[in-house]
Amino acid sequence: MRDTETPEMEVRPTSPENCFASVQKAGRAEGLSPDVVVVDTGQPIIPPLEMRSPQTPEEVDEIYRWTIRNGIIDHHGVDASVLEMPEGGTRRCAAKMVADFPDEVLALIQEKNIKGVSGHIDSDLDSITATYLTKILVDTRSVSGLPKFTQKLGEIVNLVDYGRFGETDPQRFIKSLPGYFGSLKNVLFDKMHAAIGAIWRSAEIPKEEKAGRSKAVSEQFHGELITQMFAIFNACAKAESEGFQINFEDLDTTNGLTFSDEFKELLRIGREKSLTDVEAFNQEFESAEQRRVTIRTKEGANLEVTLLIFGQTKLSPLAVTNMAYMRMPPETIVAVYAGQDRKKGGDNYDIGMKVESLDLFDLTSLEAIFNDAEREKREPILLSLRQKEKEGTLSEEETKLLKTWTTLRPGKEYLGIGDPTVCVAGGSLIAASKTSLLNAEDFRRVVTNFFSK
Repeated sequence: MRDTETPEMEVRPTSPENCFASVQKAGRAEGLSPDVVVVDTGQPIIPPLEMRSPQTPEEVDEIYRWTIRNGIIDHHGVDASVLEMPEGGTRRCAAKMVADFPDEVLALIQEKNIKGVSGHIDSDLDSITATYLTKILVDTRSVSGLPKFTQKLGEIVNLVDYGRFGETDPQRFIKSLPGYFGSLKNVLFDKMHAAIGAIWRSAEIPKEEKAGRSKAVSEQFHGELITQMFAIFNACAKAESEGFQINFEDLDTTNGLTFSDEFKELLRIGREKSLTDVEAFNQEFESAEQRRVTIRTKEGANLEVTLLIFGQTKLSPLAVTNMAYMRMPPETIVAVYAGQDRKKGGDNYDIGMKVESLDLFDLTSLEAIFNDAEREKREPILLSLRQKEKEGTLSEEETKLLKTWTTLRPGKEYLGIGDPTVCVAGGSLIAASKTSLLNAEDFRRVVTNFFSK
């Protein structure tokens, strides 16, 4: 639909130049130039004690303004420290922080003479959207440079980031802004993981060069995802300036959007995988076990959260975990078992929670319980294999298994030789290697017993 009352005006596209995804999720903003502002990550800024129990929406707004004034456009410190919102108070993701408080963001940009923006590695929709809106303010040095759809954009990204975007129909989902993002990330990150895998498998590349080359590939594809998402936002800004109304819930039917052939092909390929994944996830989500459990927070308080358990997923555990985050609030713990097909890539199981819940609960205690359970199943087999090794009767397959258990297992540098599970992603995810011995029953028993205590 075209808004005939809106006069056409020239809109200059916002460039992704000096926009990065270089900080870990929930990581410290270290090693960056002082003229780069960080969005949706960085060292969390915790509001002072007197601000953590707001009684009015205005007091909530002041918390976010205070956070921006202190230098980082990130909501995780607020999420972790302000456990209850008053009636009418709104939790805000980073993109909505920029949309709602552009004057504070602009003041920060001018004070620090900001020239670049960095989101986090493993970019999500919030990180890139906040990057885009902030970059407009960096380039224009004016709040009036933001498109009219800024508030609408902040709203839909906020729904996604807090697990309240309710579209479950795969065909409708892929037409939405979150669907566009998911499709592009699918295809680009599949290429990234393939390229990094090829580097580590290559016998020609010196071992000491592999980490550096992998980092360069990661930066390349993260940059490409930012570029393609900026193409969407710029197309929307241009269409809006020409009088068209932007519908972020159905970009396919939004008139006035023009994209390059390269973009269209990336979207087409990514959508094929997204459709398959969303359809499979919907079926598994319907049958997943949901229960309310009480956890003890790091501060010693009891907090009721949702535990969501998936068994025998057809997708990768990490993919299921990330899709579940879109349907569930941040205070949800997602546990996913991969099934018995050990030839598939990915983890054997994952237990995760959104990064903004990190200050509520420490996953390392559950990680230790899982490693105890793994060790209990492994030790009798390991003793038998070592006995056979002494006797010289190990088969080729047993030799490979023993070597894998004792020298090649991820996590050994963290929790001792052979432990298959380790906390990654800033401590927000327990990931188990394929050398895990726990079956689906074991997995469910360990999870439910832990949270029943």
